[in-house]
Amino acid sequence: MFTWKIEGLYVIPQEAGHTDVVVKVMWKCIASDDGTYATYWGSCYGQMMFGIGDSFTEFQNLTEDQILGWCFAAGVDKTQIETMLNSGLNNRPSVPIENKPLPWI
Repeated sequence: MFTWKIEGLYVIPQEAGHTDVVVKVMWKCIASDDGTYATYWGSCYGQMMFGIGDSFTEFQNLTEDQILGWCFAAGVDKTQIETMLNSGLNNRPSVPIENKPLPWI
């Protein structure tokens, strides 16, 4: 199961007669074998830069699906990212793993 999220929006306050023009999007894709973090999961993060386009949507009217659509149209390869994350889930260790503190901290 894959969950795509927008984690952050960066805007230019005034541009070309518009306010709060989105110029940078922080996105994340989460893969899990059951749709929760309770079992095995993996994630991929990224960012995409944008300029003002031919059409404009007021900031308060933007939707997560719309912005994800911008990202996919601008080059975020949804299929490749989901395939990579799925491969990680399929090749996970058969024994429990644990997160240890970094030894140099």
